[in-house]
Amino acid sequence: MIIKNLAASCRKRMLIDIFTDTKQDIQWIGYGSAVYPMHGIPWISTDQALVMFDVPEKKRDKTIVVDHGNIRDFFDVSDGAADNEAVAINLPMFFSGKMIYPTITSQGIAFYDADAFNPVKDIEDLRLYERYTNKGKLYFVAKAGMMVEAVILPLNIKAKELLERMTQITDMLKAQVEQEDE
Repeated sequence: MIIKNLAASCRKRMLIDIFTDTKQDIQWIGYGSAVYPMHGIPWISTDQALVMFDVPEKKRDKTIVVDHGNIRDFFDVSDGAADNEAVAINLPMFFSGKMIYPTITSQGIAFYDADAFNPVKDIEDLRLYERYTNKGKLYFVAKAGMMVEAVILPLNIKAKELLERMTQITDMLKAQVEQEDE
């Protein structure tokens, strides 16, 4: 876990989410679209989170820090769960102001923010798996072996707008290929 990358993501979004996991005796900290287990770090309060993540004094009033309570009320973070592996498509794209990755799930296609992997980028053999909340909402867990290293929420993408943009690109690419074949 690279805490400085997590801190930078939290500062950028002006949001710090804190979850507790009393079963594993750890906190999970994130920023809206992803949360990460804080192994080996003492539990922190909402005020301590601002200090720990170097949020400047003048931005502390504007930074939202939310203690959500037990993470298990929201997500299954158990390590040994039988998961369906999500197939990430190595085709990053810039859309709606962020770099996103398309991912194939058992329910179709979903997208996640590329920044979600920054805090865990030093972990080897990280794999993405799909899970669903009790209400049927998709989320991803990034696991190294059987250990959950991150919970990542899919982005709400305007599919029609993205499809139109991708169709334009595909049409242009087809025309280029036809031109090269002549």
